[in-house]
Amino acid sequence: MKAILRIFKYCRLRIIKLSIENRQLKLQNQYLRATLNKDEYTKH
Repeated sequence: MKAILRIFKYCRLRIIKLSIENRQLKLQNQYLRATLNKDEYTKH
């Protein structure tokens, strides 16, 4: 039973870490896309 709880706890921490990482990557992606779009507008 303790082993199952330990696995569950580890999985929960992993999921939280991944969701935070995912959020950061999404923000980076939006930022890069915005800068690329800005460059396209300034070229014309």
